Amino acid sequence: MKKTLPLARKQNRKTVIIFILALLILSAISFSSWQVYRTILEYNGVNLSNRVQLLKLILESKHHRDPIDFAKEVLKAYQASINQVPEGVVESAMVGTKDDRIVVLLRGRGDPNAERHPRLFYLLDKQGRPLYLPQGHIMHSVMQRALQGKSGVMEVSTVERGSFQVAYAPLTLNNIHLGLAIGTPLEPLKKAMLEQFVFILLMGVFIIAGGAWLFLRLNPLLAELTRSQEVNIQMLGEASHYKDTDTGWHVERMAEYSVAIGKAMNLSAKQIMMLGLAARMHDLGKVGTPDDVLKKPGKLDEDEWVIMRRHSQVGAQIMADGDTPLFEMAKAIAQGHHEKWDGSGYPDGIAGQDIPLVARITAVADVFDALTMKRPYKDPWPLEKALAVIQQDAGSHFDPEVVQAFLSVQEEILTIKERWEKKEQEASRKA
Repeated sequence: MKKTLPLARKQNRKTVIIFILALLILSAISFSSWQVYRTILEYNGVNLSNRVQLLKLILESKHHRDPIDFAKEVLKAYQASINQVPEGVVESAMVGTKDDRIVVLLRGRGDPNAERHPRLFYLLDKQGRPLYLPQGHIMHSVMQRALQGKSGVMEVSTVERGSFQVAYAPLTLNNIHLGLAIGTPLEPLKKAMLEQFVFILLMGVFIIAGGAWLFLRLNPLLAELTRSQEVNIQMLGEASHYKDTDTGWHVERMAEYSVAIGKAMNLSAKQIMMLGLAARMHDLGKVGTPDDVLKKPGKLDEDEWVIMRRHSQVGAQIMADGDTPLFEMAKAIAQGHHEKWDGSGYPDGIAGQDIPLVARITAVADVFDALTMKRPYKDPWPLEKALAVIQQDAGSHFDPEVVQAFLSVQEEILTIKERWEKKEQEASRKA
């Protein structure tokens, strides 16, 4: 013990050191990200009216048969032109489609003290006709340099702003001059930070967009597969209905009782959905029970009980190859809904928590419905007597917590019972 104690202390010290180092690394990353974020806030252009107007003009242009493709080409050329500016502007452009229309977001980064930010100064179509010409003063010298295919940074002066620097670059597409991009140059460090941020941002956008595309493409297929699985289970549940009409009605009522109890026990929405389907197959094994036993108008003898009890294992065997969560639940219910809390049930004689919860839930629902329904060998029990038996058998036959949940939704249980009684009566009149 004395030898292991220093070793434990040493191990704990090592763990603490690793934790502190990890914390320092995360802090450094967080600080760096915050710095980039602050820079973005400081250098982000807020006026998108020029971009919106440009988008509108491109979409409404009659000069192009496919304005969406042209807009994509323009944005690509715009990005390329921005990259020509030494220590110049950083500009991001994202193009997407929604309802066959183009969605464009151009975000300029420039001097926070400047009134203007990197933007399209003018735009021509492939035939040289103007698509976009901004209002206001045009810096003739900058425009002329861009027309000559030059890019760079130059000093300009206006009455309103005085002297300031302008970064400029021609906007070309397949060696055709389309326009001019201008803006206020940034410091190299801030430009690099912004470029890194924009790259990460765009990667995130592409990943999210790709995930969304896959979801939209695959979701209908997944929904169809899920629906097919549900239909298969319902069809298996219906098999007992064709074997015995009474059993068929029992299956539906018992499934709804199970769902009500599951909700009272705070099962997840997915578990409740599966429980409603899987419970329908609890007596699937009765398709292998001879009619003279299943429909006997009296109590079963010992040999007949041996045959009847086999239905639990037969049902589980029928679904043995099903390996989805839904079929696993259905197998657990078929195999275990006749097990008892004290271990005196069948087929395996397991007890307490060893019995799957869904089987414990369906056990209460199954017995309650069996007591309150008419059988070939008995009349339905009065409701008060059936409820008393369920309550009395808590801790011996049934899980006490499941019984408590059952009693807490007693009104809902009775509503379900009355609704199915009406359906049975209507079906009898039509028969």
